[in-house]
Amino acid sequence: MRIYCTITGTVVATDRAIATWLGCDASLLVGRELQHLAPEGDDASRGTLAALLQSAAEAASNGGRGLAQVKAEGVALSHKYADPVLVDVNMEMAGT
Repeated sequence: MRIYCTITGTVVATDRAIATWLGCDASLLVGRELQHLAPEGDDASRGTLAALLQSAAEAASNGGRGLAQVKAEGVALSHKYADPVLVDVNMEMAGT
């Protein structure tokens, strides 16, 4: 499952699987900030996502070196109808 976002964290596209997994339509995810997909009040998950984006931005400015270490386990994402879903996040560079 994938969420595609800009280096600043704005979601630009998702695959259908992640949207289904989060109980919503993919169009509801596009345009949101990645860290705002974490539950409101879950400062740990929001902080982890913000830190991952910062690490990815730093790795991108170094030509992608160090990006393999940009990952986190057990980050909570909001589900539209149910309890938050715990996910593992791995950042990868795409495009040019």
